[in-house]
Amino acid sequence: MAFKNSWSGLTVAFHNDRNVRILVAALLAAVPLSLVVGFSPLVSAALISVVVLALAVELLNTSIEELADHVTPERNPDIKRTKDFASAAVFLTRLLAAFVWGATLVERAVFGI
Repeated sequence: MAFKNSWSGLTVAFHNDRNVRILVAALLAAVPLSLVVGFSPLVSAALISVVVLALAVELLNTSIEELADHVTPERNPDIKRTKDFASAAVFLTRLLAAFVWGATLVERAVFGI
């Protein structure tokens, strides 16, 4: 049952949230790219993991936004602050993913590692 609910959440989010679709596309690109470039299994796992982490945080952010909008559709400074916190978590996670990917690709390009 848990898998069914999880799969349902992923598919609903994919169909309704542009940011989720972007991150799924990034994940689908990250898997073959990390393998084609010839990274070690550990580095490939780290690269894929940061994209999965970004997707997971985006799903949590979307959940918070959906719930907050359901609780009160009116403007509310407390709700806005909560949404901003969740958005900041998404930003930091995407920044982490960009840093890990960037550092890894630069290391490969410059040092051949």
